[in-house]
Amino acid sequence: MEIIINKTTNKKETMDEMYGIMRFYKKLMKNPHSKIIKRSSKLKLVFAFITLYLIFVIYISIKQPKPLYFVCLGIAILGFLGFASRTIVYYRYLNISSKRDTNSILKIIEEIIELNNKVLDRISSIEWKKIKQILITKNNIVFMPEISKSNINNVIILPRDYEREVIEILEKYNKKDLLVYNK
Repeated sequence: MEIIINKTTNKKETMDEMYGIMRFYKKLMKNPHSKIIKRSSKLKLVFAFITLYLIFVIYISIKQPKPLYFVCLGIAILGFLGFASRTIVYYRYLNISSKRDTNSILKIIEEIIELNNKVLDRISSIEWKKIKQILITKNNIVFMPEISKSNINNVIILPRDYEREVIEILEKYNKKDLLVYNK
């Protein structure tokens, strides 16, 4: 059966969660109910820590002007600027990617699952016997095979907007026992 994937309700949120899933993939394979930290949340947390450190170093440098504190201040400023640019680049990428059309075809048959992404001109396929679980998160459906570092491109992630269709197909092929919900 084929499902045409051409809509996403909240594309930025879906993509942000997708990057979090890929970052914590091994952890989710072991415990699919563990919390998924979105990439933007992680960036905000680290950015807040670096900002607090910068404020602390500025305060110490003003109170007790020693050469070592000025070196720490320079390092803190470089870290702040570097991470600020990294955060800006990520949000720009997220904005640009969310404006791209979604045009893919998910093909599920008895032997394999295949996602043909027409926009990126990429085909990902997974054999059913390699899939350990199908994770349904707040925004995504993830077909999760056991993977190595060199084979991470074969993970198939769909927007949750197609949950009903995917579950119907899973029932047809008696694969509904692979479903795991993470909410």
